[in-house]
Parts: sequence; structure tokens; C-alpha cells
Amino acid sequence: MTTLLRLLILAPLAYILALIAAATTVTIGLFGGQIDADTAPFALGTGIGIMFYAGLITFVPALIAVILAETLGWRSIAFYLAAGGVIGLIASETTLAFDGLAFADDLRLLCVAGGFVAGAVYWLIAGKLGDAGAARNGPTSPA
Repeated sequence: MTTLLRLLILAPLAYILALIAAATTVTIGLFGGQIDADTAPFALGTGIGIMFYAGLITFVPALIAVILAETLGWRSIAFYLAAGGVIGLIASETTLAFDGLAFADDLRLLCVAGGFVAGAVYWLIAGKLGDAGAARNGPTSPA
């Protein structure tokens, strides 16, 4: 898979799926896993709201991380987990600065956990698959 194709198709798809995974993680954490028929509509609305909010807050830091990883050829899950955790921490601090989600007890923990999940999902889609495509096309730098 060429680098241009990976950046134009695979990276945005991976980012969207990572946002969905992070929002699901944070929503389940907010509700304590106690989602039943009565709270399901509120949980769904909360999850969708968190997904859009996280997309707005994390787009620039995630873009920087992707550009850094692509430029330096980093495909390690450790990089994506660390980047996701740091981006989750940035999102939690931004949220706390505006008194958002004030009812959450452990907002930092939830956001960092969501960042770890998002980093792992992004790596599974763009990092791991992108690395497989790069391996088929041969090395990009002289050995």
C-alpha cells in the first residue's frame, strides 16, 4: 500500500474508528457498565457527544502524532499507545478547564484509558496494516 493511499484512506478511517472506540470506552466508564434499557438512550447520546467532542479536541495532536510516525517510520504499538495516552490526558485537561463532565469522578483516568484504546485501534488499522503494505512494497530506505 503506497504512503499516499495509506494517508488519504487508511489514516482517516482509522482515526474515525479510534474515536468511536475511545468514546465507547469513556461512556462505559462514565456509566460504570450499568447500562440498561432505561439509560441506553442517554448513554448512546452521551457516547455520540463524546465522540464528536473528542474529535474536535484531539484532531491536531493526533495529526501531529500521525505525521511524526509516518515521517520517522514508527509502526510500534508502544508509540501509538503512548501517543493515545498523552492525547487523552490533553483532552481531559482541556475538558476540565471548561468544567466539562463535572459529574465524572475519574475524568483523567477515563480520558487516558480512552486514549490508550484509541491508540491501539489506530495502530491495528493504520499502523499494523500500513506496515504490512510497506513490507510488500519493499524497504523505503536503503539498508
